[in-house]
Amino acid sequence: MTEQALTEAERAAADYVLHWAKAYELIRTAPGRRLFRITTPYDEEQYYTLVSEPQPRMIFHEPVWFVVTVHAAKGKCRAGHKVGDRWEFDWRTPAELCGSAYHALYPVLHGLMLSSGRYEGHAADETLVACPDNGWITFRIERHRWTPAVWEDKI
Repeated sequence: MTEQALTEAERAAADYVLHWAKAYELIRTAPGRRLFRITTPYDEEQYYTLVSEPQPRMIFHEPVWFVVTVHAAKGKCRAGHKVGDRWEFDWRTPAELCGSAYHALYPVLHGLMLSSGRYEGHAADETLVACPDNGWITFRIERHRWTPAVWEDKI
């Protein structure tokens, strides 16, 4: 691990969460945040962010993140979704997205996560999914691979 002025509490949090890793190193810093690259026992590369406030904690970065937009609408959506609505997220359910729509999107999102290359095979990085309510709304799912550059853009 690169020593770059981690406090004792930050070092303890990193060591506690990453004790299983073959190796890890600090690769980026920003105020209150530090990015670690981890090598797993299977020689995979993963990333975690150490957030310092209010107390040090580690956040795992999923290998992909998604942008879901309302691509088309054939009528009025009872959840109020309209063309251009947009949600950006990784593993958490996005706020304000209709539960029924997320229920239809989830199997596709999960498949895109598993076929991101981290596990097996590759799939397209973009697809369309209709909402289950008579297909009034069509959502576009875009898959993006997580990289350290994404971390820097989102600081």
